[in-house]
Amino acid sequence: MSATSSAIPSANPTSVPWNIWLDDGQTFNLTDVNGNSEQFTVSDISQLTYYFISTLAIQGFILGFSSMLLIVLTILTPLKKAKRPIFICNYAALLLVAFKAITVIGTYCNQFIYGFGEEELGALAQYPASNLTGPDVFAAILSIFIYLLVIPSLILQVRVVFAAEPTTQKIITVVLGASGLALLGLQIAWQVAGIQNAVHPTNPINLTNNVWTAFHIGFVVFIGVSSLLFLYKLIITIYRRRRMGFKQFGPLQVLVIMFVQCLFIPGTTPPVHQILTVF
Repeated sequence: MSATSSAIPSANPTSVPWNIWLDDGQTFNLTDVNGNSEQFTVSDISQLTYYFISTLAIQGFILGFSSMLLIVLTILTPLKKAKRPIFICNYAALLLVAFKAITVIGTYCNQFIYGFGEEELGALAQYPASNLTGPDVFAAILSIFIYLLVIPSLILQVRVVFAAEPTTQKIITVVLGASGLALLGLQIAWQVAGIQNAVHPTNPINLTNNVWTAFHIGFVVFIGVSSLLFLYKLIITIYRRRRMGFKQFGPLQVLVIMFVQCLFIPGTTPPVHQILTVF
């Protein structure tokens, strides 16, 4: 890693360029595990710290929220509804998401993850191989099964929404099913490559980031299309109710607003630690 050097501003505690340079621009050299000299900036430390803190915060929220939903579903869902495929898929997916969050939090609280030397210089020889491969493999397996549950659940829910329109239901099921299979193929390929690289780091499988990018884009489109179909049926239902004389603002309008809001979620996924941190 290298940093581009620039002119050093004059020392002045009240100068913005001087403070920015102190915070981001200062460089220093370290020796990596192979004995080579690597150049870093203060910003590299800040970014790594921010990445770890934000990851732990997000995973902590995921763990708390998914656990709360599991408790609520367990208490409030009647036994008859609990036997339906959609509920089983959703409940099992929530359970695996909670396990995944526990794995990520436990892993990121270990020295071999949050240490700057371990992360940036490859100083990992002092840790047993199981410390490194176990969490990666377990998280990758959980990721595969999470998507194996989430994607069929979405397809089944869309089918229920279009139960009164059998032809449309069949077309949407075929299209979403084919898309879901393609997404599962990309996800499984990426995670299997990650497992291979974790178990045999000396013989890695070099999948390009295009596989991960294609999956992410495809999954976002899949979720977006599914949500838009739900939104379309809600709007049609509200329109029909208005023609019947029900013009008061109610729960259906609230659901429409919530669906529209949920379709706008900005976010990025850093290229490092994708196996562990990405749902």
